[in-house]
Amino acid sequence: MSGFGRIFVLVMLLFSVAMLAYVPLRARLDFQLDDVARSLDTSRGRERKQQYEYDEVTAQLPLTQAELDEVGPQAEKAAETVRQLKDERKKLREEKKTLEEAAEAGDAGGNSADGAE
Repeated sequence: MSGFGRIFVLVMLLFSVAMLAYVPLRARLDFQLDDVARSLDTSRGRERKQQYEYDEVTAQLPLTQAELDEVGPQAEKAAETVRQLKDERKKLREEKKTLEEAAEAGDAGGNSADGAE
């Protein structure tokens, strides 16, 4: 084999070894690049969705505040009514307890009088 042939074979061998190392490395890098691109697209989609939801809530905030301002006095009236009803119920329970005690005292006095006769 001539000197040119040996150099040609050596160059082809080096090129083949380089290609054997380069092709799998390139495939891994392409896969990673695709994965990162998909992840970035997903993140951007999530960000757009969150921004849309935020804008929607921000737009509805004045309406909700107006409704809250409208309902606030009614809620206070309802809370006051509840407090009044609780106080009334408490008074009625006390009155019931007093009447029961009076009835028991009357029954006890009546029973002892009946037993004495």
